[in-house]
Amino acid sequence: MPARHGVLIAVLSASLVTVGCGKEEEDPKLPAVCSAGPGQVRAALMGAPGRVTIEGTPISNCFIRAADAADVQLVGSTLLAVAAPLAERAQRDPDGDAALQLGYLIGAIQRGTKSKQGIYAESVRRLNQELANVDRRTSSFRRGEKAGNTSG
Repeated sequence: MPARHGVLIAVLSASLVTVGCGKEEEDPKLPAVCSAGPGQVRAALMGAPGRVTIEGTPISNCFIRAADAADVQLVGSTLLAVAAPLAERAQRDPDGDAALQLGYLIGAIQRGTKSKQGIYAESVRRLNQELANVDRRTSSFRRGEKAGNTSG
């Protein structure tokens, strides 16, 4: 058996064990507020770095483990529509509100996807592309990212 097949089998086995051992109960449906569109996410992010929710639902709760392809695409495209203009504004004003809100959004995405075994990998990759020219070291971005990771 080629080495890459052995690695693939090991990765798949580890994934099955992880899925089988999960104690966390999760609603298999995408919360309705997660499909409300970018306008509600933008409005909610105005409260960053405080706890940001959309009708009481944190952004990280939009990343469900049992998501189907349509849910993944919907969440990814909604958040991309929010991140792209924030990134443009954050490039022009690295310590402004847009950088803080973008940092919060990225932190919430990190929080929401960290235990989802890669089903959102393409969405995360595309969102990270938006950050290519954003200075992620500014105090505004970092403060937002930390808050998003904590409560997003």
